[in-house]
Amino acid sequence: MKNAPYLLFLLLSTALLTACDPWQRINMINHSASEAIIEWKIKEDSVLKSYFFISNATKLKFELKTNAPYNKVSLSAAQGKWTEAALNQLANDLESLTIIHAGDTVILTNKNEITDFLLKRRTGIGKTRVDIVFN
Repeated sequence: MKNAPYLLFLLLSTALLTACDPWQRINMINHSASEAIIEWKIKEDSVLKSYFFISNATKLKFELKTNAPYNKVSLSAAQGKWTEAALNQLANDLESLTIIHAGDTVILTNKNEITDFLLKRRTGIGKTRVDIVFN
């Protein structure tokens, strides 16, 4: 039984690693030659409970430059997957989502539009990421 400590370590490590849920992330990445702006406008009554609770601001504006490291922003929201229900809750907390890129502006103000936009961009094993990518 001289291998017992190694076996115990292996079992405990496996239990800890399998019990950890991955983080929900929103990645905003600009690979294009034009700068991009993404603005999340949070409803006043949702600021303190929103996935975007970074400060008490109702607007979070991210300017994505054309070169690294200024072309990428990653937000960690919570543990788990981006289920449709989680994205619905996120969209419910938002007043609007504005995307400006290459002279075009897209403003999503409807909960269903925002949810559909984010659902189409879920990626990763278990749908743990939402990737908004400009190419």
